[in-house]
Amino acid sequence: MKVLGFVWLACVPICLAADDATKSTNAEKIVGKWEISKTGTEGAPVGAVVEFQKNGKRILSLKISDKELTFTGTYKVEKDRLTVTLKTLDGKEESETNTIKTLNDTTLVLIEKDKKETEFKKQKQVFRRPADDVTKSTNAEKIIGKWEVTKTEAAEGVPVGTIVEFQKDGKVTLSLKIQEASIALTGTYKVEKDKLTITMKGPDGKEVSETDTIKILNDTTLVLIEKDKKETEFKKKK
Repeated sequence: MKVLGFVWLACVPICLAADDATKSTNAEKIVGKWEISKTGTEGAPVGAVVEFQKNGKRILSLKISDKELTFTGTYKVEKDRLTVTLKTLDGKEESETNTIKTLNDTTLVLIEKDKKETEFKKQKQVFRRPADDVTKSTNAEKIIGKWEVTKTEAAEGVPVGTIVEFQKDGKVTLSLKIQEASIALTGTYKVEKDKLTITMKGPDGKEVSETDTIKILNDTTLVLIEKDKKETEFKKKK
C-alpha cells in the first residue's frame, strides 16, 4: 500500500502539469471572429464583428447608416485581462483593458471598468475548397466503373462490345468474347490529367504499356485518342 501511495504522490505533479498542457490559454482561445450579441455599454453595437488574429492584430467591423466601417488595432491577452489599442481620429493611440469573465469555444464575455458586460458569440469558420475543385471531379475519379466499347477506329484494338472496368485500386479488367469464348484480361492503369496509361502482360509474360489521351470523360461517355489519332468511344454501364 505504501508503494501505491508513493506512486500516486509522485504522479500528482506530473498529472497536473499534463492537465495544464492540454488546456488552451485565453490568448489561444480568443483567436477568431466574434460577433457582439449583447451589450450594456456605449461601445460597438450588437452585430459588430471583432476579429482577433494570431499576430496580435484586431479588426472591428460594423455598419453605421448602411455604411461598412472597419477599424484596426492591436490586442494583448494576459491571463484574464484583454488590452485593446486603437488609433483615434487625431492619430493618437488609446488603450482599454477589460476583464475576461467567460471565454470558451462559443462565448466571450468582457467586463469593462464600470462593471458593464459585453457578450460575443464566436463565428464558425467555413472551410471552402476552390469552386473549381468542388464542382469538378478529376479524371481519375470519373473513370472508375465499367465502360463498354461502342465505336472504334482502331483496326487492331478491342472490338465493339468489350467491357473495360477501372477499379479504385488501380486495377483494370478487360472482358471480351472471341469466337463465343469469354476472355478476361487484367492489368493496371494510371490517370494523370488527360493521359490514361494501361499496363498488361503480353503472351510472353512481359509487361506492355500504352498511353492514350482522354478526349471526353463525363458521366456517360469516354473517348480515347491513341497515338495514331484514332479514337475509341465507350459508354458507361449502369
